[in-house]
Amino acid sequence: GGIINYITRKPRYTPGGMVSLSGGTQGLYSVYGEYGGFGTQDLRPEVQLLYKQGEGFREHNSFDQINTTMKLNWSPSDQEDWYFKLNYNKENTHATYTGITEYTFENDPWFNPKDQDVFEVERLAFDLIHNDYSQKNWIQTTKAYANWFDRKWYRENDIYVRADDYADYLE
Repeated sequence: GGIINYITRKPRYTPGGMVSLSGGTQGLYSVYGEYGGFGTQDLRPEVQLLYKQGEGFREHNSFDQINTTMKLNWSPSDQEDWYFKLNYNKENTHATYTGITEYTFENDPWFNPKDQDVFEVERLAFDLIHNDYSQKNWIQTTKAYANWFDRKWYRENDIYVRADDYADYLE
């Protein structure tokens, strides 16, 4: 177990953004876009969107994911600022831990006997950070955050063995 502390960039001061498209094998493609800095110096929003999908490395291993983030930085004075972030992530993956035999791997490495395994994840996260700079040589930071997470994993409950898997043992 452990924790990874992701530190994300606060919204930019000047208008700008980017779009990234990528692809790969097994039908993988990803689209990412962000745009920010379209507010004022005191109120700076930013939005981000990620969508990706693919067919996976074996049969019945497709997935798709959408991740959206909205950030807002508000500086009502030189003495304080507020940072707000809202993130939503949804993923639907056809995943399984089911392995295959050496014989099956040699003859059909893409084979997956589980065509109904589904792993669904949905997450909503909220962050609110307030910084107070009113005291000399002192910054007071207050943080509030919440996280909602839902995970569903539907798995087949069976055993699947092909006769070909034991061909070498039957000779």
